[in-house]
Amino acid sequence: MGMRPLQWMIAALVLVLLLGTVAAAASAAGERAQVIVGYRGSLESASRVIQGYGGSVSIAYRNIPALAADVPARAVGAIASAAGIEYVERVQTRQLTTHILPGKVWAGTPEIVPWGVDKVGAPSAWGTTRGDGVRVAVLDTGIDATHPDLAGNLDAAASYDFIDMDEDPSDIPGPYQGHGTLTSGNIAAIDNDVGVVGVAPESTIVFFRVCEALEGNCFTDAIVAGIDAAIDAGADVISMSFGGSAASIGERRIIRAAWNAGIVLVASSGNAGRPPVNFPAALREVIAVGATDSDDMLADFSSFGYDQELVAPGVDVPSTFIRGLGRDSMTLELSPTARELGAIPMAFTAATDEDGITADLVFAGLGTAADFAAVDASGKIALIERGSLTFKDKVANAAADGALAAIVYNNVAGGFSGTLQTLSTIPGLSLSREEGLALRAELDGGATVSLSLKVAISDYEPASGTSFSAPHVSGVAALVIAADPSLANWQVRMILDMTAKDLGASGYDRTFGFGRVDAAAAVAAAAP
Repeated sequence: MGMRPLQWMIAALVLVLLLGTVAAAASAAGERAQVIVGYRGSLESASRVIQGYGGSVSIAYRNIPALAADVPARAVGAIASAAGIEYVERVQTRQLTTHILPGKVWAGTPEIVPWGVDKVGAPSAWGTTRGDGVRVAVLDTGIDATHPDLAGNLDAAASYDFIDMDEDPSDIPGPYQGHGTLTSGNIAAIDNDVGVVGVAPESTIVFFRVCEALEGNCFTDAIVAGIDAAIDAGADVISMSFGGSAASIGERRIIRAAWNAGIVLVASSGNAGRPPVNFPAALREVIAVGATDSDDMLADFSSFGYDQELVAPGVDVPSTFIRGLGRDSMTLELSPTARELGAIPMAFTAATDEDGITADLVFAGLGTAADFAAVDASGKIALIERGSLTFKDKVANAAADGALAAIVYNNVAGGFSGTLQTLSTIPGLSLSREEGLALRAELDGGATVSLSLKVAISDYEPASGTSFSAPHVSGVAALVIAADPSLANWQVRMILDMTAKDLGASGYDRTFGFGRVDAAAAVAAAAP
């Protein structure tokens, strides 16, 4: 029997709704989510749940019942409700707590003891121990495994890359390339007559790449994997130079597992310049470390607050860097005023030859193409105000107009660091607003301003950030453990806190915590 008109209409409506639902489901199925899944039963059962919803397991953690997975975004709720699943959380992104500030011209010889290593009293502790036998796991962007100040102290066989999932934890190019090499050098740069010396120069680094160098992002699924691997690698200390504003369940669980395994955990407090302390530093198992300068003042960028436990040097501290990518510079004003300027080479700037560049200065506004069309920068050094364009574009515009170098001064008080993102064709440096305005005032007054600058290639670079405070504490923890390997992690932590140099208000305070870490006093307290 044929269908009546009303039946046809109903059937057509049902078909339209069905096709719409299928199309919506197909669209949603294309959206993926990176998650950490905690489970109550077996890994196999949890994996079947993930696979049943079209997902795939990327990492199976060994020290907590959890896994990392890539799943359809529409399936997250269903997976969380499945039998045997305890929780599902989306992977969070943490940020490296750093900004890089190169300093004077220095190519690695003679060897120096960085001011931070000296400030924490490490050389006074080296008569007792230099960290021999202690394993420090560093979680970061990557490491230059061939660096002469690091290669001998790196356990390459135990290291791993949890971003690319391979056995090569080297950096990839990006604005944050070299961050992990810097933090590793703070801890364990070798005493070998070149470059720098770390706080614990005979300790062993086990490196886990959990951050990428393009945007400085560190992902919680990789962080959990790094800590998980550090436990299995027999780490005594875990050093983490990154942070975020929210806690992760998986991160909490693996950090508790690491603490229960007897590991000392250290993390940077953050670079917000205000409370609160970032996670994971804010977790109770972790030593949160803020940054101080050479005068034991809290750095203006350093986070602080209720969870602040210790502080350590973190302003313009020299350390190891990717070979050939470090830059050191010196800039002098020759006339009308003879003085040294605090210009800082930007990341990825071109270097000069040994003679450097000597030329007159010209002001080029904000460095736009129109600004350069209005001046003659050929054969000169361009002075540019920060703002509107990227540093890369400002320097490129200067080069296109024939400038020999470009100096960008800040548009707010103080200095800054910058990156040109890719290698420039002419040197690009940054300058404080105060010095930039002083130069501009001389130009506006009709003076001929002459500068001399030199930018040298180096395997080392000074850097600033709580990223570099945390590894100072990690290195001191390694010295304490080496002084008495029988100490439990809570005892090591107590020694670090009780022997710290009190700063600020008497006793514990939320700005400096217990104070600036003191290696000499800590090792003396720990030594049997």
